[in-house]
Amino acid sequence: MSGFVATNSPADKGPIPNDGFFPAIAPADFREATRQDATVTPARLVTVLTAAMDEVNQELAAWRSRQQALGYLRLGEVPATQLNDESVQVTRYRRAVYALAKAALIEHYADFDATRSERTRAEDSPDADTVYRRQARWAIADLQGQARMVSELI
Repeated sequence: MSGFVATNSPADKGPIPNDGFFPAIAPADFREATRQDATVTPARLVTVLTAAMDEVNQELAAWRSRQQALGYLRLGEVPATQLNDESVQVTRYRRAVYALAKAALIEHYADFDATRSERTRAEDSPDADTVYRRQARWAIADLQGQARMVSELI
């Protein structure tokens, strides 16, 4: 059986520290969750993940301020459902960061599989990065308790 095997890079360091409210992000966990193999160097991965963390943090700045004003010092303290021993808010944050990081990597590297058909399919999907950016926007909206789509009559 042939197929894609995601492996952690032996050079991946521990989690990337965040700002104290939002959780740290572990490059090894990102690799596993997104099937990102070691062709992306640890340094490049840290750069992409840090940029994604910054983008999500900026987008959530006002929401974060409101939560802190209510006395919640960390995202995991904000009242939310707990699934798999973790706040869904933390899961949503991680999903947003992972999606933005994956979109950035797609812009720089073509996804691939061990078979030619999978490489061709990845190359034929020019909108793959857009799909990941949409997933990030949905995760951010979900985190804030907002609707995923806003429309108005013109």
